[in-house]
Amino acid sequence: MKPPPHLPESLLKGRVCSSPHYYDGLTLMTKHWNWFNADALGVLRHKYWSVVQAVRVGETNIRNCIQGQLGVLKQDTSDVLGKYPTLIGEIGCPYDMVRGFFLSQIKADQQDDKKAYGFVDGGRGEGDYSAQQKAWDCSMNALEGPNALNYTLWTYVPDNTHQEGDLWYVPSLPYGVC
Repeated sequence: MKPPPHLPESLLKGRVCSSPHYYDGLTLMTKHWNWFNADALGVLRHKYWSVVQAVRVGETNIRNCIQGQLGVLKQDTSDVLGKYPTLIGEIGCPYDMVRGFFLSQIKADQQDDKKAYGFVDGGRGEGDYSAQQKAWDCSMNALEGPNALNYTLWTYVPDNTHQEGDLWYVPSLPYGVC
């Protein structure tokens, strides 16, 4: 999440764009739409003297935080490359909310355990994708509005299923295996 490198115009020749990827890290790693989040970009760039300062509570604060992080990525392009566009090369959210590596760390009453897919409670909750909708809406609104960013959406692989998810191994994500 570093700014793009400084490159001379003689190399750029008016034919480039900055294309960082962005994910709401907490939602991606926990596979849960939370009531809190954090300014991960601010933490990584040492904006705060304490990680606690980066915590955002409540949906409005989370939405503003993610919009702000994407705004920083857009500003990076202007600051470093000049008048070139920013294309968020990849943005998305997990569909199999609360299923995976961190499932055991979340209280049972907070787990949806793929309820949206009808796999628990005799199918109760099947078709309820409200957590996924909130995560997507937050990201899409952060791209649009004052940021007015270009973007590409990350999509699941063709062999994604409700039973097995996207087949990505969650603990590998921090190591850049995606």
